[in-house]
Amino acid sequence: MSNLRACRVTCVDLKGVAHTVEVTAESLYEAVAMAYNALGKNGWAGELPSGMAKIEVEVAQPIVNPHRSRQGLAAMACPTRREPARLR
Repeated sequence: MSNLRACRVTCVDLKGVAHTVEVTAESLYEAVAMAYNALGKNGWAGELPSGMAKIEVEVAQPIVNPHRSRQGLAAMACPTRREPARLR
């Protein structure tokens, strides 16, 4: 199973302008590589520093997206059977 995570990578160009890219990656290294690649291709970023540049990576928690049928959602929204009250 893949460990893909949504990441927001921010780096600063040689003029001091911060650039942020959102990528989906399995590791921090992959996220940074993908961000540098994306910034280099789009031409928006100025010259990016190499070596010990400051790079920030924000990793989002995995998104859980349960899939339900239309009937299942309707049943959840309008239950026909009531559960008995729980004793405390």
